[in-house]
Amino acid sequence: MQYKEQHKESMAGLNDVASKLRKRTKPLVRLLLILWALAPGLYAAAPWDAAFAKDTRAALEAAQRVSSAEDTSVVVLLEEHRYVIDREGRTASTLRKVYRILKEDAVEDWASVEQDYQPWYEQIPQIRAHGWRHALA
Repeated sequence: MQYKEQHKESMAGLNDVASKLRKRTKPLVRLLLILWALAPGLYAAAPWDAAFAKDTRAALEAAQRVSSAEDTSVVVLLEEHRYVIDREGRTASTLRKVYRILKEDAVEDWASVEQDYQPWYEQIPQIRAHGWRHALA
């Protein structure tokens, strides 16, 4: 009998501690939820966030404002990988890359787009590219 009463007392003590802890953490949890909900709106969208955006001038001007080290040849502004697996197990992948070439020596390596594939079990890759031509600094 004495054991049951000690158990009840210790459980009551634990319940009090848990109740106090919940009261103290509720405001913190609420704040974190509010910040999480507002997070997407806290940063301004870059002009290159939308694929093949119509306003190329805004994208070029924004890209020119991105700072980089003096010895940098290329600035990658966005690299996005998406993979989709359908119900039959087929996969499709999309790679989206937005970059700005800063130095002449990088033009040859970065001025073309290619994708390998194996024709006996893959479809021909679809490649879309969009470029802005401007003078290198």
